[in-house]
Amino acid sequence: MRFPCLTLIVVAALAAACASTSTPSYSQPRITGIAGVAPHYQPAFLALKDAVDEREDVTARRILTQLRARIDADRARETQAIRDAAEGEQPPRTTEDAERLAEGFEKVLDGRAFVDTLQLELITRRVKDSDTTMRIVLRGTTTHPAPLTLRPGPATLRVQRVTIGPNGQEGRSVRKTAVRNVEKLALDPNGSFELPLGTFPMLSGPGALAARTSWSLQLRSGVVLAEGESYPAMHVRVKSAEHVQLAPFLPRTPVAPEELVAYVQRESPTLPPIIERTVRIPAEEQDEALRLLAPVAAAFTDDQMRRLVPSLRWLGHTAAPGGDPLAWKMWLQSWAELDAGEGAAASRDLLPGQPAGTTTGANE
Repeated sequence: MRFPCLTLIVVAALAAACASTSTPSYSQPRITGIAGVAPHYQPAFLALKDAVDEREDVTARRILTQLRARIDADRARETQAIRDAAEGEQPPRTTEDAERLAEGFEKVLDGRAFVDTLQLELITRRVKDSDTTMRIVLRGTTTHPAPLTLRPGPATLRVQRVTIGPNGQEGRSVRKTAVRNVEKLALDPNGSFELPLGTFPMLSGPGALAARTSWSLQLRSGVVLAEGESYPAMHVRVKSAEHVQLAPFLPRTPVAPEELVAYVQRESPTLPPIIERTVRIPAEEQDEALRLLAPVAAAFTDDQMRRLVPSLRWLGHTAAPGGDPLAWKMWLQSWAELDAGEGAAASRDLLPGQPAGTTTGANE
């Protein structure tokens, strides 16, 4: 995904900071991005910006190296011209704004490289002496050889709860809360930190066979501190967490995807047993269940697909296709094609309504 405006804002602000003080400041830029540099530099900066926007960092570094060499050569000529100028003459200077802008782009690339070393994830922990309360913890480390400090922008914890009943009826709710205790995260390659974010009740709900709760943490843009320097930290990813709470009367024994597929192909399968089998499939095997269902469902009638839709909602983590059995058949076919070509993670990212990057707890 491209963020060209954001990139230019950050680069311009960093360039301004480089020109003003040794401490980065991300406000009131003194130059207006690429338009503020000499025209003969602008094509190279536009190519650099495109490479950064497309996350082609190797290409961006190569362009930046060539651009810096050109700026250095021009600056040497400007310096010599100033020395040779007659008294009262003021030779033009075209390199200062270009140099600051190049430094801004370099900061963005360096910050991105540091962010890529971060390994942040949400995990679930059962609260002691409670079978129905989970604690959500942020855990993190870095693969960078030296410690880093992340100071993200405002953080939001998104909690989504999905319940499913024996006849396929579904309930959905989403709650967002501000997280106040993540202003400064110290990451050490020799260990990991754990930061509790809150506790949550885990009840399947009246009349429900299962409830799935998902937690995701959004960290807005901030800074990462490394070796005494500050760099922009944008698009920091946190792996999300998930927990499934089964109704008390359901068996805790996991169901294999093959068992669900075999049951839905029976002559007259009924919905409650389909749902019971679906919610007991472990999270790490749900993609396999979709793979096995795809060729089977391709030959299903509309009535057969209607019985399968609640399971597809649960396994696919989406309600996007609505209630039309034909739309769900097309969705499952598209999922299978994407999965075959790009992998399950890509198919979840590209199809509507899919959460990306979830981790899961065991069924309880």
